[in-house]
Amino acid sequence: MPSINKLPSTRQLIKQYAVKPNRRLGQNFLLDEDIPEKILNVCGNLAGQNVLEIGPGVGSLTRELIASQAAQVIVVEFDNSFAPILQQIKEFSSNNLEVIVGDALKLKLSSFGVSPIRIIANLPYNIGTQLILNWLSELSLISKITVMLQSEVAKRLAAAPGSKNYGSLSVLVQWLCEIEENFDVPPEYFMPPPKVTSTVVTITPRPQPLFDCTRENLEKVLRHAFNQRRKMLKSSLKLLSPDIQSLLEQLNIDPSLRPEQLSIEQFCQIGRMVVE
Repeated sequence: MPSINKLPSTRQLIKQYAVKPNRRLGQNFLLDEDIPEKILNVCGNLAGQNVLEIGPGVGSLTRELIASQAAQVIVVEFDNSFAPILQQIKEFSSNNLEVIVGDALKLKLSSFGVSPIRIIANLPYNIGTQLILNWLSELSLISKITVMLQSEVAKRLAAAPGSKNYGSLSVLVQWLCEIEENFDVPPEYFMPPPKVTSTVVTITPRPQPLFDCTRENLEKVLRHAFNQRRKMLKSSLKLLSPDIQSLLEQLNIDPSLRPEQLSIEQFCQIGRMVVE
């Protein structure tokens, strides 16, 4: 089997197969070789782990993953035009690369038949948030997630109460996971350069949610609160209970507060009390 070190460079593969980034699919080719290596440094030792990459594209990160001594690397690519490149990379792997052409939004992690799964990816901008929300339903199968996202999304994931970036995504993800912002990647590292900076984040599932509440109840409270985030809680949450003001007062929560001023614990308290 050919050595991974003899695999043509990413730029050579792009030229060989004449592939171009599809803006509609949120594609931006990561050409700098240092960034994938930096992502792997954040991930630590992957020996023996099952790794999932979403949106490998031309394989800049994939080649680093298959050289990491991971037990298995599964890549899911929506755009079939990249399949020949990924198959060529597979020929240089040590039989630890599986290429799946399909829609990652429609694939359950349980369908891969391995666990725990270590997710490492440069996520397409247009589906990154939804993928993370989907994965929250299968956290028992995930050891850790390290992904590159738009910096705006990364800031929302990590935002604290009182921040302009704090919202339902912040609360839900932090309720279930620990978030760490690792490093930024400027636009010039991509082809074509996106209009935004990207950020690599690590998302680590908690052994159990921070506070007692069902996800259904918490999401219902968050939906009502943040759909009208400029309104006071006594107004935005009134559809949850005709007596929402007194219920909030029982919880020692000021009904005149706005949702971005509440902690995760307070949202869970509301979810336990006012949602059936």
